[in-house]
Amino acid sequence: MGETMPIASLRISGLLLASLLLAAPVGAVNVVSNGDFDTSLAGWDTVSTEPYWLAEDWQGDYPNSGSARIPDQISQTGNNVYLMQCIDLGGAAELRVQAAIRSASVGGGTGSARIALAFRDALDCDAAQFVPPYTFAIDAPEVADWTLRTSETITVPQGAVAAVLQLASTKISDTGGWIADFDDVSVPEPGAAAAPTALAALALLRRRRPSNS
Repeated sequence: MGETMPIASLRISGLLLASLLLAAPVGAVNVVSNGDFDTSLAGWDTVSTEPYWLAEDWQGDYPNSGSARIPDQISQTGNNVYLMQCIDLGGAAELRVQAAIRSASVGGGTGSARIALAFRDALDCDAAQFVPPYTFAIDAPEVADWTLRTSETITVPQGAVAAVLQLASTKISDTGGWIADFDDVSVPEPGAAAAPTALAALALLRRRRPSNS
């Protein structure tokens, strides 16, 4: 006759199974440095002299925090003025981008506030090779009031280990200008470990049971 498992062991095994099935993923970590622009644009590279720190927080927390303003008033159609930062993707297969955005016309200009990702095959973005595709995460043509935007899930291309995160003010018209404001920019890193599946949990319990005689 097969050997049965003691009641105490069954209770412990049941608790183990429940804990495995209900285990939460490791908490997400924002891989963007100084995405809240509390006191400056530190940690970001500027492509031109136009971007500057703005003494205004999207949640009204100034003077404890600020934001980034990127004006584009260069007389050139399709011009981009932007801040950029190299971020470590941490081996992620997919990601999302989130930011508070305000975007408006100046002098009748047309344009957009954009966040884009240029993927790289090494952590040193300056020396690394570009890994296509160039991806627009968020495009906000005109947002009169601060609005929190979240991108769709973006699949990280094979071979990419880093990305150049770009915050841009893109002017489309020949005349006028465009202003894009950004705050609380984040690219949360996915949890490092997902909860075990029911099948895996049951397999673990089977390994703990005594074998039949």
